[in-house]
Amino acid sequence: MEYDFESHELLQEAVDEGVIEEKSTAHGVALACIDQGYSALTEKQKAVYDLQVVPHLTKIIERREVQDRTRGMPD
Repeated sequence: MEYDFESHELLQEAVDEGVIEEKSTAHGVALACIDQGYSALTEKQKAVYDLQVVPHLTKIIERREVQDRTRGMPD
């Protein structure tokens, strides 16, 4: 599996913002998902990922999209 720089970057941004604590269960599961793929996670890990990681990463992605759109708008 190739290194997924964008996913690692998103996860680090979530850690930097304090919404996911480094070395927490959610952080470890997110790293496992990035490195091994979602299908490799156990059912418990999938639940942690879906409930404790995805919402934060989704907010970061949405915020980036808004920032990208507003940067492209004329003054």
